Amino acid sequence: MKQLTCEMCGSTNLLKEDGVFVCQSCGTKYSVEEAKKMMVEGTVEVVGTVKVDNSDKIDNYLSMAQSAMDSSNNKEAEEYCNKIIEMDVNNYQAWLLKGKAAGWQSTIQNSRLSESASAFAKAIEAAPEEKKAGVIEESKAELTKLSNALITLRGNRFAKFPDKEEANGFSSDIASILRVMAQFIIQTKETIAVSELTEPFAQIINRSVVNAFKNKILPDYNGNPNDPDDKPNKYDWQRFIERVGHCTALIEQAIKLCDNDDESDIQRYENLIFLHNQAIDSCSWDYDLNNGRKIWRRDWHLTDEAKASRRRSIAGYEAKIAEIKKAITQKKQAAKEAYWKEHADEKASLEREKAQLDAECAPVRQQIAALQSAVDELNAGITALEQQKKGLGLFKGKEKAAIQEQIDALKAKAGAAEAKRSSETESLTASIAEKEARIKEIETTLETPPVDK
Repeated sequence: MKQLTCEMCGSTNLLKEDGVFVCQSCGTKYSVEEAKKMMVEGTVEVVGTVKVDNSDKIDNYLSMAQSAMDSSNNKEAEEYCNKIIEMDVNNYQAWLLKGKAAGWQSTIQNSRLSESASAFAKAIEAAPEEKKAGVIEESKAELTKLSNALITLRGNRFAKFPDKEEANGFSSDIASILRVMAQFIIQTKETIAVSELTEPFAQIINRSVVNAFKNKILPDYNGNPNDPDDKPNKYDWQRFIERVGHCTALIEQAIKLCDNDDESDIQRYENLIFLHNQAIDSCSWDYDLNNGRKIWRRDWHLTDEAKASRRRSIAGYEAKIAEIKKAITQKKQAAKEAYWKEHADEKASLEREKAQLDAECAPVRQQIAALQSAVDELNAGITALEQQKKGLGLFKGKEKAAIQEQIDALKAKAGAAEAKRSSETESLTASIAEKEARIKEIETTLETPPVDK
């Protein structure tokens, strides 16, 4: 007799569990009969095909891979997935997890997005039919998140280092991502709308420019606000102009990335206007000494032609904003008209309901208006008398006194009228509050119907 030894991994740590012997190292199971044969001295000839059941081991690795992913230990998760794939190359769950784990290890210097896309493609191919649709959607969503994360990394770098290299990095990163997406589409024959990628890219670029200018570019240019002598020199100013150039180029790139975000483009054009105005107003400073005192003067600045060029750009941006706003208004109006043309009965019903509610509220509104009118009339009389009194000369004491009596009388009436208005208006308003709320709701619906976007 000899010691039980696992034929798969060579471990001697086999324990009997639920009527079978289980290798504690790799999970391979042996029946009692198989265990007896393994304990026989000498060589045992096995005739036929031996199929090793690794399902328990695979399930265990999948669980550990998922746990590693949940703990953001993507490297470990990928290693477990690779072990599973070595045992079962068609395990779609392992390929799906591997795609995620590889992708989230990406850096600016080493993007692994292409590996992710390939792994997701294999997961889709291997997935059973009833799971395929879910795997496709999960893969596409993950690729989108990974792409946004990569562009965000670049954006964070530009916010800290707003130089030419990082500005150009956006273009190369986006081009690389789009190539990977094209690869994924070819492999899977699935589609991903380009705008689903480029629209968030544009948002990330614009946000990184704003952060860079606010937190890095402007502070570097302005210097220490508590030190009156810390003014930008020639180098500071030239660097400021150069950085503003990178910012404007990036925002213009963001505008071109997507055609479906006109409302967001308005803000980007406004940012461009702001940046150009900042450049126009910028300068370096130098000083002359006068009796040991610094007399500061503007030094380097944009030429008149350079300023004029930027003002022409600003005018172009303003025209674009006006054009976009007009187009948005026209689009909304057209959509509204089309909707109500298709839902004419619904519109007529709402209009009838509103007309009925207005008719019911009208008498109460008139009462409220009358109460306010009474107060206004008395206050107007007071104002007129005060003006009349003010126009009297110094020797018109008697007349002034008489007018003051009238003023005092009117003020008393006005006070009483205001108290009445306040008390009764509150009650009257409450009596039609629900109707007024419904009228506003109808007006909102009529103006902005639930148009399908």
